[in-house]
Amino acid sequence: MWSCWLFRNEVVFKGIKVDVSQLFDLCIQRLSWWCVAKWPRSGLAINDLINSPSHFADFAIEQVTISKDTWCPPLLGELKFNVDGATLGSFGETGIGGCLRDVDSNCMITFSKSVGVTDCTSA
Repeated sequence: MWSCWLFRNEVVFKGIKVDVSQLFDLCIQRLSWWCVAKWPRSGLAINDLINSPSHFADFAIEQVTISKDTWCPPLLGELKFNVDGATLGSFGETGIGGCLRDVDSNCMITFSKSVGVTDCTSA
């Protein structure tokens, strides 16, 4: 999905207008590659999936169980601040964002900000 992330960064950081059909095609292409890699004995080729997305229904999708410990809420009366950063490439335009949540996981405040040009570990 790296190419989808790069596409998103071009929209966010370079102000490129979103071409919805291009984004859809990119997602179908990446999903096709992933399905063929995940289920190599399916008998479907990448072009089969790209040309006829209905073939995605042929794959048995495994149910994913999310652990209850994925996000730990703060104590009653406290808030939790979750943050993340992203960089265009290994060194480039960088942005940060975050969300302040309460004990019920309600998002109280969000923020996002461009922080200039830096490396991915600084983001």
